[in-house]
Amino acid sequence: MNDQRTNSDSSLPSATSAPRAIVPDSVSSGMVDSAAAEETHVPPATGIQRIIWIIVALFCGFWIVFPEPTDVIPILGWLDEGLAAGILLTALARLGIRIPFVSKWVESYVSKRSMGIIGGKKKSK
Repeated sequence: MNDQRTNSDSSLPSATSAPRAIVPDSVSSGMVDSAAAEETHVPPATGIQRIIWIIVALFCGFWIVFPEPTDVIPILGWLDEGLAAGILLTALARLGIRIPFVSKWVESYVSKRSMGIIGGKKKSK
């Protein structure tokens, strides 16, 4: 009997005869932050919570699209639209809807904040 294993195609080397690359098991800091973010990821709402988040998302969408009296005052109008947008994004996240460019921006902000680059003192270990 022959101990070497061969593939059905004779032009390819066998799995045991080909040299294998050694890949180190290193983890970059970005992978650790994303792994920690995945662990703290909140699952999408279900049941009555899902219905409430849908209503909140619809209300915030209407608030952003249709003008209201506060839009006449520049800074106050911007603040209420920004607040409605933030609540809308939260509602969409709770419904399981991710917006890729917003998610990337939030993840980078959170990782910079956790490393102490943005906003305050660096966490001591």
